[in-house]
Amino acid sequence: MPPPDPGQIDAALAAGDAPAVVRLLRPLFAGLDNRSHAEVTPAGRRRLVPDDIRSSYDTDLVDVSARPAAVALLEHTVDKASAAQIAELWPFLVPSILLLLDSPDLATKTRGVAALRRVLLGARVQFLALTGLLPVFWDALMTTLAFLPTASSDISVEASVALLREAFPTLYLAADLRAVQGDARTDVRAAEVAANTSPAFRIERARLLDAVLSDGVYRGLDLVGDKVEVADVLVAQITVVASLQGVHSVRTLERNVRVLARVLADPFAPAYPPLMQTAAAALAAVIRNGWPRLAPYRYEILRAIASAWRRIHEDAGRPADGGALAPVAAALAAALGLLRTAVVAAGVDWPADAAALAGVPGLAGLCI
Repeated sequence: MPPPDPGQIDAALAAGDAPAVVRLLRPLFAGLDNRSHAEVTPAGRRRLVPDDIRSSYDTDLVDVSARPAAVALLEHTVDKASAAQIAELWPFLVPSILLLLDSPDLATKTRGVAALRRVLLGARVQFLALTGLLPVFWDALMTTLAFLPTASSDISVEASVALLREAFPTLYLAADLRAVQGDARTDVRAAEVAANTSPAFRIERARLLDAVLSDGVYRGLDLVGDKVEVADVLVAQITVVASLQGVHSVRTLERNVRVLARVLADPFAPAYPPLMQTAAAALAAVIRNGWPRLAPYRYEILRAIASAWRRIHEDAGRPADGGALAPVAAALAAALGLLRTAVVAAGVDWPADAAALAGVPGLAGLCI
């Protein structure tokens, strides 16, 4: 039987006929391996007691990546459905999207993450809270951060980068949604949640984002080795998380400083300028948001900036006043300016701290 035409799905959605949409799509997902969702009920809610009785003896089940038409039409449905229709289609959408997330094929997994984000953005907060599935989605998303091109895996850099670029923004959205649960005033669309200024919301979101840093960014940087394109995506998340957490980012201030200092001090860092620039920008974000407690780390930050500055100027044949290293020099200078402002605001004598570096060869132009 050929797959339905997208126009048929559009017509059913326009008519408000959610059952017709399910009838069109369900045959495409028949016989797929859906044994991994013990926490989801047939109604699309969280099961209080996980169902451990699964069809583990079925050996003829196939992965959803073998059904490209099913994946494409599911994406089309998610794109076209309204918030009310997402609620009606929920019992079908949830297990279908989780199938994509559980696929061993990284391209399919990436498409599943994107589909989940569109569903979350389109749904209303109270409805999502009532389903109880946000922790399930969170756990499924966190596992995607482990698909890295390590020495013991056959994952490509390109596939890993594509997955991470979808997974991190979806996790930030999920953190917003989990943090706002229980607030009776938040019957809004998920896309509007980030504007919440409640102290309780900000504290809970910061706690969840700490987990993204520890389990996703820090662990990932320890594993990816010389895969600089992946490291660039991971380091960029420090900027995002520090900006989302604001003053609460001081809880990870020490770890952030040390991670970024390590990246900037790498003797091979100038070979891939985008990573150096990303690290310098992340350092600026860490300084900007954690300045009240920054003074104890000023020496480490100064050393990292000075080391990176010397390295990009000494890198033979690649002057920092032009080409790929020019943005790196600008980002380092901006981070240094923020550091100076922060430590002076904290009552530290900046000239005394910087005097030891002012005369070091290779630091001309850094304006210490």
